[in-house]
Amino acid sequence: MTWAELVMANRTQKGFTHDYDIVYGPVANDRVYLQFGLYESGAISIDTLIRELKTYKLIDQYLFHTEKALTALHFIEATKIE
Repeated sequence: MTWAELVMANRTQKGFTHDYDIVYGPVANDRVYLQFGLYESGAISIDTLIRELKTYKLIDQYLFHTEKALTALHFIEATKIE
């Protein structure tokens, strides 16, 4: 399942779940959802959706969905910002 397919399933399937420990991909903001709306309506294909999203300057995120994923995290350091 691609990131785009996962986001689409999450948007359209009530109670959607998955078995991934960690999901990595761009933050799905309002601009992204506009493109997903076009895909959902059949106006664009999945290939066009992905190509369009690649032109956006999106910020990536990691989502830790399971306890197993959280155990992979290790504290390294903290920096106080004033």
